[in-house]
Amino acid sequence: MMGSMDAGTAYPPQRGRAPTPPPTHPRGGSDASYNPLSNTERASAESPPSSGWDYAPGTAETKPHLSHKETPLAHTAQQQPWTTSLLGWLPELLWCVVSVASVAALAGVLSRFDNRPLPRWPLGLTLNTLIAFLATLARASFVIPVSESISQLKWLWYRGAPRPLKDFQDFDAASRGPWGSLQLLKTTRGWSPSVISAVVFVTAIFTSTLTQSAVTYPVRLTRVEGTAVVSRSTSFYFSTANVFAGVTQQHYTEQSIFEGLSYSHTQEFPLSPARCPTSECRWDTYSSLSVCTKFWNVTDSLNVTVRKRPTPPSSVLAKLPNGVSANLTGNYQGMVVLQGTSRPLASDVHPEASILNFTVLYSLRDSPPEIVGAAEAVLYFCAKTYDIAFTDNVESRAVAGVAAEVEQGSVALPGTERRRELPAIRDPLGTGNFPFGGTGFAAMTESLANALNGSYADLSGDQSTLGLAPARYLAALQYGAETLESQGRPNVSRETVINESIANITNNIARSLSNR
Repeated sequence: MMGSMDAGTAYPPQRGRAPTPPPTHPRGGSDASYNPLSNTERASAESPPSSGWDYAPGTAETKPHLSHKETPLAHTAQQQPWTTSLLGWLPELLWCVVSVASVAALAGVLSRFDNRPLPRWPLGLTLNTLIAFLATLARASFVIPVSESISQLKWLWYRGAPRPLKDFQDFDAASRGPWGSLQLLKTTRGWSPSVISAVVFVTAIFTSTLTQSAVTYPVRLTRVEGTAVVSRSTSFYFSTANVFAGVTQQHYTEQSIFEGLSYSHTQEFPLSPARCPTSECRWDTYSSLSVCTKFWNVTDSLNVTVRKRPTPPSSVLAKLPNGVSANLTGNYQGMVVLQGTSRPLASDVHPEASILNFTVLYSLRDSPPEIVGAAEAVLYFCAKTYDIAFTDNVESRAVAGVAAEVEQGSVALPGTERRRELPAIRDPLGTGNFPFGGTGFAAMTESLANALNGSYADLSGDQSTLGLAPARYLAALQYGAETLESQGRPNVSRETVINESIANITNNIARSLSNR
């Protein structure tokens, strides 16, 4: 109807939002300047600027949705060029390059100075200083990108599934050091990226130790100016018709014999010392003509006859099958008898190389019955091979081998161009040989036969023969056990004492003659 108002339509107010009163503006002058906004205009003024979100009117809760002008965030990231991602990781990539370059430089330094003298660098810099610097630089440069990668991995960890907030702290701790990275293995239950980070952090601990242990400083010898000398005999020949010269030669031989006899039977007579101009010297293995000994215990071949007398002591006669015999009668006293022989029982030495064969017959007072025995020894020419070195001013010499193969040799006669044929010992290290003979050989045999002959009884009271060979052998046989015990060898058997005493005394005589 015209002129009437439609009152059947009503607009309910919006739920959840109170009606907004119109803003009050101060009036500046008159009421004509005030123009209140209508409801429609007010709604437009209160709405936010258009950003692609549409709101449905008349609803209490509104949900945003994408308009046709919007692009999803993930889709936007996928559309970023690869250079943008590369630039984002550029610092970490540079640190990786520095780490690889440091490792390459470290390998180059080790290869450059391997088996080389130590470098002389200014400011006191050493090879270890450079190696430590490169190893530290390589380790630190590689740890930086790993730490940054762990920091970024936590976002991938949370993207996969709902995670507790504590995991965030574990990732943060893992980026700081090895302990945190090990804890992260437990949190992620062996997630592959966390395993890699743990391996990197833990192995970084041992980097410095391994690189430092890669460098050693062995002391090597270098040749210096000077002459290292060791005595070596290539022949033994002395022959002259001059009586005075012969006596002098025999005197030197006897001197060597008694030097060996007077030396302690528990030690080895020293050979002529080598001369080294420095504290370290080395020689090749060498051979030399020497005097050697062999020893055999022939007590089993000894025939002992004891005849009792009305009054002690009983008569004791000892005899060997080759005719060597001795009267060892004594009242609980020790006795030694030395005799040379041309018919040895056990010797296997070539007759031409033999200097002297002799027999030791002995009776030792211990407890009844007395110990009676016999031994046979030989001194002969041989070729000994030595290994010798001088280390820290201390000489060490060891016998590497002994040979006594006799062949025909020759020696140049002094003052002439002629040579004399003589028996010789073949050199085990070469094609040559060591000849021996002449009147000097006969003089040595005579001197040994005189020295290694006679008898001595410890209760005889004869002081004139104390320094001779029989007395030296008896002292070693009778009191050898006490001597060995004082030197730290207790409870040595009587048989061992006897064998060692005879062999050592004879060997000291031979070594003393070898120094001639």
